[in-house]
Amino acid sequence: MGTTVVGLLAKIILFIVNFMFWLTGVVVLAAGVWVTIDHSTFNFLTFFDDPDLQKVAYAMIVIGGFVTMLGFVGCFGACHERKWMIWLYFAVVLLLLLAEAICTVLVFAYNEDVKTFANETLSDFILHDYDLPETKGITIAIDQIQIKFNCCGAHSDHDWEISDWFNRTQERYKEAPLGYTQLVPSSCCMDPNGTAEVIMLCNDPVLDDSRFVEGCYDVLYRIFEDHIWFIGGVLIGSAFFQVILLIMAVVLLRNLIDDYD
Repeated sequence: MGTTVVGLLAKIILFIVNFMFWLTGVVVLAAGVWVTIDHSTFNFLTFFDDPDLQKVAYAMIVIGGFVTMLGFVGCFGACHERKWMIWLYFAVVLLLLLAEAICTVLVFAYNEDVKTFANETLSDFILHDYDLPETKGITIAIDQIQIKFNCCGAHSDHDWEISDWFNRTQERYKEAPLGYTQLVPSSCCMDPNGTAEVIMLCNDPVLDDSRFVEGCYDVLYRIFEDHIWFIGGVLIGSAFFQVILLIMAVVLLRNLIDDYD
């Protein structure tokens, strides 16, 4: 089955784009399998030890597998001019575009509910799940967030004083006192790897010059608001790109039909 010059151009574009999709899917799929099986090669992989965060690895496997299959269908269908594969590719991309549009509308429509969910989830992690053997991944994630974004707690450094971690810490140091009360994890300190004196100053109940005091939820939400137009631009660009792929698929199909006729 042949095609016209226009169809050939659409065929080349679909092949190149979907080959890139296929490569991306393989990488994501391999990464998901890797972090699911091996948590010891690099320190950051311990992030996935937590049962809840293991779902991220499983999601990577599912998404990677889906993108790999979609890329293969689009690439093979365009290369070998298989109409049913191109129609299948068109239908899946169209459904993805519609799903993205619906999700975007829902996020903006239920903005307050999304904010509440994010706030409650982060607060729950800090108040109840930090520094437990079975939630090592959450502990690493919170520490990295506090260090990277110069924040402490969900809404302020005082969140740690009502956390389960704080109560366990006080019990732990009853037999071997530190000489001071540890109010916050070391990741809240401006110098988390500092000397004992620096850490002690960081935990001073009166002076807070050596620790971060702004809550991480507030910092992260402010960053989100500052970049909302960039995020919107990426979403619009992604949607436009998908529309181009749909048009290329239709052009190729139309030219194949014309050639057949």
